[in-house]
Amino acid sequence: MSIKEHTASEKYAIIQEIEHGCIGVKAAINKFGISKSTIAKWRRRYRVYGYEGLEVRTHNRSYSAELKLQAVNQFQVNKYTDGLRSMELVARTLCGTAEGVRRRQINRKRVRPSYNCKKN
Repeated sequence: MSIKEHTASEKYAIIQEIEHGCIGVKAAINKFGISKSTIAKWRRRYRVYGYEGLEVRTHNRSYSAELKLQAVNQFQVNKYTDGLRSMELVARTLCGTAEGVRRRQINRKRVRPSYNCKKN
């Protein structure tokens, strides 16, 4: 069985049916042949990014140094309070790619100390 890739408009229509109470999540799973986690992912992307979050995305995206640094800083602030959960939250909120890729990027990025000390 092959995996059908739904268009953004199909995803939007499914989300709207669920959001407006026309159909429940279980009924959508059976009607459209998609998993509960897929529906949850689409709903999360729609809430965060709007319709653009439902667009089919390509792999091997590159991210700006600014975005990577923002992810690292957010993780550093939250890591002692939330533990590993903070990494997952940072990964999900910053960009819309696979969690594993974002985790690897966060782990690889090293925070270097600032050496802008003035000598007297």
